[in-house]
Amino acid sequence: FRSVTDLKAKGIHFKPSCTHSLKDIKFKSRYFYGQLVLLTWYVSIYTKAFFLNMIAYEMCPNTVTDRAVTSYVYFMKSLIESPRDVKELCSQRKILVWSLFKDQT
Repeated sequence: FRSVTDLKAKGIHFKPSCTHSLKDIKFKSRYFYGQLVLLTWYVSIYTKAFFLNMIAYEMCPNTVTDRAVTSYVYFMKSLIESPRDVKELCSQRKILVWSLFKDQT
């Protein structure tokens, strides 16, 4: 995968999803551009701990899951390579919504 800024430079636009499911990542191909639809995520001081615990739970030997959280985190990690990627996802399209200090974006 490419970073958000690389995809934007190639004509890929980002749009927030209308649903609340990690599995609702969609790519829509148009004539002259593409659109990647992603879940809006509210980032707080607890976000990292939440995802680490969810990934640990999905990795437990006797847990039956489809590992949706792990897949989502690795997909988002591939999209976000720099602070510019974060700023783009935080822009008017509201893919990431920060509830932290403003200068941390």
